[in-house]
Amino acid sequence: MEKTIPEEKHFFAGFRAQMQIANGLIWQETNRATVYAVFIEALCAQHHNEGYIRLQPRKLADDLGISEEVVLDALDALQALGILIEHPQGWAVARKLAVNPHVAWKGRPDIRDVHLRSATPLQKSASLVTEATNVIRITDCRIRD
Repeated sequence: MEKTIPEEKHFFAGFRAQMQIANGLIWQETNRATVYAVFIEALCAQHHNEGYIRLQPRKLADDLGISEEVVLDALDALQALGILIEHPQGWAVARKLAVNPHVAWKGRPDIRDVHLRSATPLQKSASLVTEATNVIRITDCRIRD
C-alpha cells in the first residue's frame, strides 16, 4: 500500500471527478483546443496556497501563435464554465481569476479546505449530442419562449 501525503506537505492535485466534468464542459466549447491550452496553463500558473493564476495572456498568446484577445476569451469561457473563479487577491493581468479548488489545488490541504467553502463544485451539463457522431437526442431539445 502506498503512503498518503502527510497533511503538512504541500502538493498539487487534480481531482478526477471534477476534472472529468471540466473536460466534458470544455469539449462542448467551439474553440476547445484553445480553451484546453489556456486551462493547462492556468493549472501550471496557480499561486501556491491561493489558487489564483499568474499567467500573462500576451505571452501565452505569443507562445500559442494566437491573439491575446483569443486567450482572454478562453479565460472568460473557463470562468463561465466555473472552472476558473473570481479571486479578490488574484493577479490583475490574468483578470483576478483562480482555479476552482474543487478541480485542482496547489498547496496545503488544510488551506484548500478553507477555499472549498466559497467555491461551487462543477456540475455536469446535459449535452444535446450523444457519443455517436452527428446524432442529436431530440428528447433533450427544449422550446424556449
